[in-house]
Amino acid sequence: MNVNDSEQIRKKLENEYNENCSKINELDKKIKIIQANDFDEKITLVSAFSIIPWLVLIILIPNIVKLGIIPLKMIQPLVAGASVLIGITGEELLTRKLKYQERLKKFTKSKTKKERLEESTKYEIEKEKLISANKILKKNYDDLLANERLINSLSTSYNITEKDVDERSKEEISNSIENTNNILQKKQQEVDIATTKSFLKEKFWKARDKAFRFTDVFMFGMMGGMGFMLFCDMPIICLNQLENIQFQASFFGILAPAVIGGLFGSGYLIKRTHDYISVFKTLNNQLGDNAISEIRDYEEDEQFAKNLENVITDTSAIKLKLESEKQKLNHVCETTSEIQMQSEVENLPMNYAKNETPLENMMPYMEESIFEEQSQEQGLVLKRDKNLNKK
Repeated sequence: MNVNDSEQIRKKLENEYNENCSKINELDKKIKIIQANDFDEKITLVSAFSIIPWLVLIILIPNIVKLGIIPLKMIQPLVAGASVLIGITGEELLTRKLKYQERLKKFTKSKTKKERLEESTKYEIEKEKLISANKILKKNYDDLLANERLINSLSTSYNITEKDVDERSKEEISNSIENTNNILQKKQQEVDIATTKSFLKEKFWKARDKAFRFTDVFMFGMMGGMGFMLFCDMPIICLNQLENIQFQASFFGILAPAVIGGLFGSGYLIKRTHDYISVFKTLNNQLGDNAISEIRDYEEDEQFAKNLENVITDTSAIKLKLESEKQKLNHVCETTSEIQMQSEVENLPMNYAKNETPLENMMPYMEESIFEEQSQEQGLVLKRDKNLNKK
């Protein structure tokens, strides 16, 4: 392959790479919009908007007590309730401003959390497939660039011609392109399957691990209980730190937030894990015989990344061969076209006599009407004088 062919292939690969990047960006937008409407994101935003007013109210508790307007028993629910209310309001205003729900309705009809999770995961899989395709294109591009640099560096010391000669016929090259293209399509399917398996392994490894599912629910319940108890009971702790104030709260009132937070956290994670398992089984079954184990297998999982890397390398070599064959076919077609044009020119009736000019030799093959011009107004006819050259 010469440098000119290499440059043309690189431009083609670059255009394909950019098209894939555009598709990836579109998928990213859809994924982010779905996630922005998810309950996980809403809880995160509410918590973020709540923590600032909560901290402010905690700091202002001594001043609130000095004013004496609010009873001591109402300070705890006031701090917690006002903070949560501000958090919900902030999340709602942000969601409306960014029009998350309106943007979501433009491309999906998913209603439940499970449906949105499945649709978002499909978009993520398509995104990963495009990323794998770009890895192939990037490898082809780098190999071609390295080859060009090698040729350019050697050309200063050796006489390297740019002519790309292929002795095969047009039909042979066309058959080679067809066969290579068939192989490439099969390899691209292998890349898609390997990419899907690798992604499912990464995204759903927690849902596939029974031991981790149990410990995860337990830890999430503990974190939810401790966090909510701290959120609700911190005002009481602050009150008891003030002079001349001993606020006695009931044992149930102190532990109730921990119980509520723990149950909510555990229940939420159980439901979330159930949705993940259901979506995983749905997408995994679509792989048919290539489906991965529903129970996490550490040895199997370690092979996914290696298999994907190997199949990307193989596909890259086949794609580069296909592009090279296409360039060779272009050269053969151009050469054939030039030969045909030359043959047509040589077969023109141009057997000139020794004493005849080229124009006179060509005249018998032309209609005399070409040299006639008639005026519609005067009826004048101009004719070529055949005896002109005899004078």
